[in-house]
Amino acid sequence: MNSDFPSERAARKHLILTLVAAALIYAGAYAMARFASGPTLAFVVCSPLLAAYLAWFLIHRGSSGLFFLKRTALREHDGKGHFFGDLPIRIEESDGRCRIAVRDLFEALGERLDAQTLRRLQLNWGEGALCRDEAGDWWFEEAAALQWLGDRSEGLNRTAQRLRRWLEREALAALHRKMELRGRAVVAQAPPSRQP
Repeated sequence: MNSDFPSERAARKHLILTLVAAALIYAGAYAMARFASGPTLAFVVCSPLLAAYLAWFLIHRGSSGLFFLKRTALREHDGKGHFFGDLPIRIEESDGRCRIAVRDLFEALGERLDAQTLRRLQLNWGEGALCRDEAGDWWFEEAAALQWLGDRSEGLNRTAQRLRRWLEREALAALHRKMELRGRAVVAQAPPSRQP
């Protein structure tokens, strides 16, 4: 799946066409100079043309080349590496909605997630707010995770308060901006209420 923006594809196409045109112009000038005066003199005459184009290319395209290298290096991890302090928090986006790994939230709070706690979460939050993936990991939907952390922070749990603020203001806000840039609408949902 190609995740490039249409503007990036157009810029890449324009760059390739520019390079091909410059190579054809240089080859034509070199061929004419070689026919008129020989290979050594042709190289000396055409070198300033090559140097001028190379200088123009570095000035106008050098920074975009650096951006392209950074983007290529980080493409695999883009939007996947979120850290709360030193602890990784897995946040995934699908269908315009975000979900957060339950195990990572418990580890960030310094608590243990066992089978009994999972059963209690399933009973309290239900199918819409808590789901399991193919690998067997449990995930909170975004609104449910924020509501769950809000409930935890009412008991003056400072770590839960900081984690909730970090999720809202940094991690999820960045993912929402990224989804908006890609043209996907963020599905706004009311936080799910716990089942009685």
